[in-house]
Amino acid sequence: MHVQALLLAATALVSQVYCQTLPGTQPSTNGNLPVAYGTTKVTPGIMLDIALTKMFPTISYTPTSTNQTYVVLLVDLSINAATINQSALVPDMQLPLAPGVNANRTTRLHYWQPGLTFTSNSTVVNTTTPIAFYNPPGPPAGDIAHTYTFYLFEQEATFMPPADNSILSQGMVNMGMNRMSFNVKNFVEGDGRWPIGCGELYHGAGYHGQCHGYQR
Repeated sequence: MHVQALLLAATALVSQVYCQTLPGTQPSTNGNLPVAYGTTKVTPGIMLDIALTKMFPTISYTPTSTNQTYVVLLVDLSINAATINQSALVPDMQLPLAPGVNANRTTRLHYWQPGLTFTSNSTVVNTTTPIAFYNPPGPPAGDIAHTYTFYLFEQEATFMPPADNSILSQGMVNMGMNRMSFNVKNFVEGDGRWPIGCGELYHGAGYHGQCHGYQR
């Protein structure tokens, strides 16, 4: 019993972080996005102490074009679906629950930053405010080690941030359950439920596609 309790406590202290997508999750890529917490580089499946991930990560990328702008997401793919009060979620936007690492897990948005550019030496340049500010990983005590994935997208010039009345707008994304059940696949496909969508997918860093804006 004591050994089991110690194992559960140890699990709660670490987060599994990916800068390549976890096999079996969508969208997927084998491309690697260079991400680091201090001097600790994020490699696929690395286990990181929660204390380390409280600092803001460094993201690097060698741009394919000097004029290209990018979007970065950080998403937890391991939220226990049984703990979610679905009556507090918004139909169509958050229901059915977004797929996580398996059928019993869903997602939570931890960071959404548009308007990034990278210099020729891969240094990130950010002059815009995040849509969803960085929320450090924090799996609940006693749960499995959560899987967090960074995604990188190209952003089209027509990009528009979420409308003010959207649960994902800058003013509302931190309220209540609005970060829960963030469906990255719908974000990519742009099926009309998200303020922006992404298409024309191709191999790249972290996850790589083109982002475009449209009215919901």
